[in-house]
Amino acid sequence: LEMARIFKDELQPIMAKSVGKEDVEVSVSERDVCVEDLNSAVEVFVTGTAAEVVPVQSIGTSADDEESFSVKFKHGESEPGPVTYKLLEMLREVVAGHRTNEKIQDWLCDVHATPEDFRKGGI
Repeated sequence: LEMARIFKDELQPIMAKSVGKEDVEVSVSERDVCVEDLNSAVEVFVTGTAAEVVPVQSIGTSADDEESFSVKFKHGESEPGPVTYKLLEMLREVVAGHRTNEKIQDWLCDVHATPEDFRKGGI
């Protein structure tokens, strides 16, 4: 989420490509998601420490559920969509220590550095 906040301006053209509209606005928020959000989503992904950034192919409830629903996302069936792919690319850049963007230069710290150097951040 933090990465998306920092790079929202850079994600705008990728998001525009994903949804097929040039005037798309990128907003980043942390909130509960409702069925209507899922029905109108073009691209969905989940994140996790070990999983990194993973595209979602579909979301649904059991057919036995009183209010059952099912949504499939075109991005995620065979490969990540453009936004998911870009976020994953940025994350892997940080983890590998090959950060090309100055905004993320200080994201990883050398755990063996002196306390003073550790507080400065970056590797």
